Amino acid sequence: MMNLHNHTTYSDGKFSPRDIVEAAIRSGLSVVGISDHYRTTRTRSVVPSNIDEYVEHVRRLAIHYKDKIRVLVGVEIDACPERTEDLAYLPMGQLNKMDFLLFENVQDEEAGGMSLWELFDMRKELEPPVGLAHNDIARNFSEIDTAVLIPVLETNHLFLELCPSARHSKLQRPLYRHSAEFFAKLKGTKVQLAFGTDTHDNLDDVGKIDD
Repeated sequence: MMNLHNHTTYSDGKFSPRDIVEAAIRSGLSVVGISDHYRTTRTRSVVPSNIDEYVEHVRRLAIHYKDKIRVLVGVEIDACPERTEDLAYLPMGQLNKMDFLLFENVQDEEAGGMSLWELFDMRKELEPPVGLAHNDIARNFSEIDTAVLIPVLETNHLFLELCPSARHSKLQRPLYRHSAEFFAKLKGTKVQLAFGTDTHDNLDDVGKIDD
C-alpha cells in the first residue's frame, strides 16, 4: 500500500507535504513519498538552493507521523536536457540524501528524453533507488528485446512505476496496461515495482491505487 509519486507546493502541486501525508493516512497507505519536480524549466520546481530545506521538511514529517505511516522523500527529474538545467551535472551529493529518485521521459524520443543507456551511466553515481516514472514501456522500448531489457534493469537496479493516473494513459487505460505482457515477464525477476499516482491538484488521488 504505497504511493511514491506526489507533488506539493514545493513544485507544481496544490497541497503541502503535510496535506499529502495526512491524505495518505486517511487512505490507509503504509508508505507515501513526496517527489516534487527537480530544476525543470517546464514548471515550478525544487532547485539546488532549496533542496536541503525540502528534504528537512519531509524528514520532520516522517518523524512526526512515524507511528502512522512511513514517509519518504524524493524528486522527479525530467530526463530531457533541454528542460532540466545541468542534467549532465546533477548535484549528486544532494540527490544522494533522498530516499528514492524518479526519472520521467527516459527513452522517450517524442519528449526529448535521454536514453536508458545514458541513465545507466548516471546511475553509477546515484545511491538511492532509481525508478522510471509513468513510462510508456510499450512505445519507448518497443525496439529492445525483453530478454535484453529485463537483465539490464536488474543489473542497474532500476524500478518501474505503475501510474494509474489519467495524466499518463492512452485509450482511457493506464500506460502500464498496454504493456501487460512485459510486466508478466517480470515475475520471478529482481526488477522492482512501485505505485505512484502523480498527484497534483486532487487529494483523493493519493489513495487511488486500487487498479
